[in-house]
Formats: sequence, C-alpha cells, structure tokens
Amino acid sequence: MGKYLQRLAVDIALVSETGLRDRSKQLTDFKDVLRKDFQFLTYAHYPPHLPKGKGVLIITKLSCPARAKSLEMDRHGRALAATIPLPCSTPVDGDCDYTAVRVVAGYGVTGGTTGTAGQSAEGRSTATFLTGQILRASEEDVPVIMGLDANSVDDPAVDSIGTSARSQGDGLITQVLSAGCQCSFRMHFPTLQIGTRMCPSGANFLTRIVVRQTPYFRCAAAAAHW
Repeated sequence: MGKYLQRLAVDIALVSETGLRDRSKQLTDFKDVLRKDFQFLTYAHYPPHLPKGKGVLIITKLSCPARAKSLEMDRHGRALAATIPLPCSTPVDGDCDYTAVRVVAGYGVTGGTTGTAGQSAEGRSTATFLTGQILRASEEDVPVIMGLDANSVDDPAVDSIGTSARSQGDGLITQVLSAGCQCSFRMHFPTLQIGTRMCPSGANFLTRIVVRQTPYFRCAAAAAHW
C-alpha cells in the first residue's frame, strides 16, 4: 500500500474494511513499512473484540507539520476522526501556511440499500458518530474531509444502475449529507448515474468522499479507489 499511496501522491488516505487489530503484529508491521519507506503516519481503529471485516484507517504524510490531534473513534470499529493540519495555498492568518481539517474515515453497516441498516443499533451509532463530527466542525467553522463506504444510496435515480436500491431518511449517506456535507463527486456531476459497487443486477454508488467546505477551504481533488 505504501508504494501505491506514493504513486498517487496523496496527502491523506482513508481506508475501510482493514481487518487490522490494534496492537497486533500485523498492524505493527504495516505501520513500520509505511513510516520507514514511504514517510506516512497511520492512525488505526479496530477493537480486538470485533469480528473480522471491520476496521478503518487514516494515513497522512509525515510532511504535515504535526501529528493528528483530537483523535476520536466509535465503539464498533466503523469510524475514526482526527484533526490534521494541511498545507494551505492561501494563508489565512498572516504567514500561516497550514489549516486544521477534520478528517474522518467511516464504514457503514451493510443493508443500507434495502433500508435495514439504519434500523440497527450499530447503524444508528455509526450515523450518530459521523454526523456529530460534522455538526461540531460546523459550529467551530472547521472544514471536513470524510472518506465513506456508506453502504447506502441517497438518490436511487442516480446512485444505482439496474438494482432495487432504495433510500430512506435514516440511510447513512443521507444523514451525512443532511448534516452539512457535500459529495465531492455530486458537486461536479449531480445527475450522472454511476455505481462503485458491482452486483449481479447492476451497481450502486456506495463509496464516496464527502466534504464540508469553508470560505478558506475548497476540495480541489479527491478520488475513491477500491
């Protein structure tokens, strides 16, 4: 992964379904490789008691001026948030060349395209954590970048191709957007019908990068890879 991230020249990578357990040798080796060879820092969330398949990861370049602050995580290994200083092309405070950004990795409960995920306690907990991060950032006027495997669609007319996916008000992506974020793809292609997760009947748009922009922060480039 280190070589892949280096080739993409990313400042931040947000990863879901890592299956990495905290304090495990696997995670330790993974972090060492990134630090030693590719100059990245990793922040991982995967409680040891959780079943395999969950887990989220935030990866940032060591060139960022400081380590992440205000690290928060949910109870289910599905969400992780941190405040990270990123280079600012237009300084805000005098000669300040960096601005604080709330960076969030999220992984929604499966079943969101059928309307069942939001009804589970885990689904509600994940949504509460993620929307809480957005609302607090809005109060503090802090920008947000969220990498989200939502496992849900917002508008089936454009977020699904040939499937029976449906949207409900308690769907994770709908709640995140309602809390004040924008889908970085839909900002430019609001009506383009696409899918990121293939299935026998078609595809659904489940993997997104969503942002909360401010007058001094605009998302210039974001991409989902799977």
